[in-house]
Amino acid sequence: MTQEFAREPQPHRSDHQEQRPVGNPDLPIWHKMPEIVETLRDNNRLILVSETGSGKTTQVPQALQAEGFSDNGKIFVVENRVAVAVEVANRIADEMGVEIGREVGYFIVN
Repeated sequence: MTQEFAREPQPHRSDHQEQRPVGNPDLPIWHKMPEIVETLRDNNRLILVSETGSGKTTQVPQALQAEGFSDNGKIFVVENRVAVAVEVANRIADEMGVEIGREVGYFIVN
């Protein structure tokens, strides 16, 4: 198995960041966000099943980052296609107002 580096996220200083709105609360996943955060605080994994377009892939990582889950590590979203992984990373970075390679990135494994 070979690994290809592709803009892996770099550490950031959350104590110097300005507060910004998180995600899109109009998406269906947001009404479950408190339960998702609580479940992940009590456990180290969670499988989310919801309809396409609900915000599982783009909104949950932003909420977890805002809740401090990335303070001691990284938040990973696993995708099985390279193009999807790149698009998801770009979308999340755009919504967060950050550059790819800082708080948001992607890593491709061949």
